[in-house]
Amino acid sequence: MPRWSYGLLFGLAGGLIALLVERIVFPPLTVAQVDLAGLVNEHVRHPDLMKLPDAERSMDAARFAARLEQETANLARDYRVVILAAPALISGAPDLTPVLRKRIEAPSP
Repeated sequence: MPRWSYGLLFGLAGGLIALLVERIVFPPLTVAQVDLAGLVNEHVRHPDLMKLPDAERSMDAARFAARLEQETANLARDYRVVILAAPALISGAPDLTPVLRKRIEAPSP
């Protein structure tokens, strides 16, 4: 076998190994869905929140919105996904709403 064919074979093998390692170390992003409207409705309709005066409810809504945005970004980073609102997808993407709900309900660090 000529020398150039060995170089070609080793080059192809090296390229395939590099591609495999790249896919393992840096997996591609996938798509997931979250029911943001459902989470917001659950929070707004919470019985304890209904008893608060309007000013405190506004402050709580602002805190909830900031926490929702932060935890959604963290979820996307941790799971390496692009998050879409649930109505944007018909089927096929995993639903991460329960995971996001637990993260929002957990005490903030």
